[in-house]
Amino acid sequence: MRIFVLSNFYPPHVIGGMEQRCKEAVDHLRSRGYQVWVLTSRYGADATPDPADYDVFRLLTLESDLVRYRPLHFFQRWPQEERENLAHVRRLVGEYAPDLIFIWGMWNLSPALAQLAEDLLPGRVVYSFAQDWPAQPDMHTAYWQTSPAHGWRNPAKRLLGKLALQRVQRERGEIHLRFEHAICVSEALRQDLIEAGIPLGDCRIIYPGIDLSVFRPTPRQKQTGQLSLLYAGNVAPHKGVHTALEALEIVVHEAERQHIHLTIAGAGHPEYKDRLQRMVESSGLQPYVTFIDWTPRAQMPDLMRKADVLLFPSIWEEPFSRVILEAMALGLVVIGAPTGGTREILKEGANGLTFPAEDASALAAQIVRLGDDPALASRLAAAAQQEVVASYGIEQMVDRIEGYLLEILERQGLVTCQGVAQ
Repeated sequence: MRIFVLSNFYPPHVIGGMEQRCKEAVDHLRSRGYQVWVLTSRYGADATPDPADYDVFRLLTLESDLVRYRPLHFFQRWPQEERENLAHVRRLVGEYAPDLIFIWGMWNLSPALAQLAEDLLPGRVVYSFAQDWPAQPDMHTAYWQTSPAHGWRNPAKRLLGKLALQRVQRERGEIHLRFEHAICVSEALRQDLIEAGIPLGDCRIIYPGIDLSVFRPTPRQKQTGQLSLLYAGNVAPHKGVHTALEALEIVVHEAERQHIHLTIAGAGHPEYKDRLQRMVESSGLQPYVTFIDWTPRAQMPDLMRKADVLLFPSIWEEPFSRVILEAMALGLVVIGAPTGGTREILKEGANGLTFPAEDASALAAQIVRLGDDPALASRLAAAAQQEVVASYGIEQMVDRIEGYLLEILERQGLVTCQGVAQ
């Protein structure tokens, strides 16, 4: 089986777990004898090349800067960049003649790339959805349709926006993606896409897996003294990190539990991180909170092993977060908001604790409850660890992906039960 992977980001240059999961799938499929090529963006490509980064082409230009949209760049450089991106897809697919195109992350890339993929290999394009990007406007449309923050800019932006949107329409034409084959990381995400009118055809739910040789399940010693809380992930408003700080203020100042500490680990939007720092200072939480920058994935197990509890206060309908599985594997208790796919894995009182999103008082109550009941903490941690080992290993995830891809090719008459047809 020859597989051409298209993704917006690819390790070691990532912004989340989806790209890491993509690389793990690629590595495991290669280890099983399949040929896999990856076309991704130039994000991070200026860094020192990874010697193991073979058959990875970092050629695509993202539609926008990750933090701020650049309107002038749109008029100066687009649509040339769009045409170059399309040319890269067309050239590489023609050169390597894959059996399948496997599309992963498309946020900040043009949907025209996916349209071209479907045109080049009809019936042999598979989407892996960990976000609802098909239901969202592309970066250019989203920016030019949104009113500016400063009202006096409205007339200018309305005029330029009309021209910009006409330009996008003229260059791209109509996009009608068929989504004949898809993988969703959760039932919640599948339902969101369907409700948004995305015409999912043959869609499978394949939950992400984790590498249990890295996040090795080991018995944890009974924790005494300080209760160590951890938030690990993107530091952004939709992740609800502010709710964790609001809850900690209640725990420390109202419930009077001072033997506690929260580590916030991750990169994010500078303005939001400044807001969190101000919250810590105004609430007198400086002794109880530590901020650390983005942690390389190889160091995450060591960071997690120092904690007792993972806080997962996400506000948005999170499709599925592997950090929950990673924490469970290492024996942490997860306290999370059951949004999106989280409710499919995190069960109140069975393998973790839950609270309504943005309800700081409810989160504080669960933290106090857990800190006051070590037996409950031990029971929840053991149950979660057993569940992850039984159902969420990376090999199980790749088995399901491999089986689905082969099934698609078999329907197309390109493989038999013995392997690739001649």
